[in-house]
Amino acid sequence: PTELVGAPTVAPDSRTVRAASALPSLTAALHDTTLTDVPDDLQPRHVEVLARLAREALEESDQMRFAGGTGLAEVLIELHVVAATARKAKDRAGALAALVEVSFVASRLSATLGDHGLALTAIRRGFDAAQAAERPDLVGLMAMGRGLSLIRVGARRRAVLVVDQA
Repeated sequence: PTELVGAPTVAPDSRTVRAASALPSLTAALHDTTLTDVPDDLQPRHVEVLARLAREALEESDQMRFAGGTGLAEVLIELHVVAATARKAKDRAGALAALVEVSFVASRLSATLGDHGLALTAIRRGFDAAQAAERPDLVGLMAMGRGLSLIRVGARRRAVLVVDQA
C-alpha cells in the first residue's frame, strides 16, 4: 500500500472488515424504511428481543467494537416495523427507544469507518424516533449526536441550530 499511495497505511484487521461489511445493508435499511413506511411482508421479532439486541449493540459500540454490526440492519428494519405497526403503546414506545439506540450505533459505526453521510442519516433517524417517543432525554442525546455529525461534515451553522433547539 505504501508504494501505491505514497504514504504508510494501516491494513484493516478482520474485525474492521467485518464491521465495514455492514454499511451497505445499513444504507439500504435507512433509505428503504421510515417511521411510517415499512415493509408489509416482514414478521418482526418481539420488541423485547429487539430491544435486547439494540442494547447489546450499544454496549459493544461503547467499546468501539462493532462485531455485531452485520445484523444491525435487520434489527433496524424490524424496529421500524414494530414502531409503525404495534397495537400496544408500550410496544411502540419500546421499539422507538430501541430504534434510537440502534440508530446511534449505526451512526457511530458509519462515522468510525468514514461514511459521514450515512452517519448523518442514521443519527437523524434516531432523533426522529426520540421525538416520536416523546422522550426529552433521548432527544437531547440524539441532538448532541446530530450536532457532532454535522460538525464532522462542516455544517457548523446547522449543528448550532440543532443543539440550541434541543
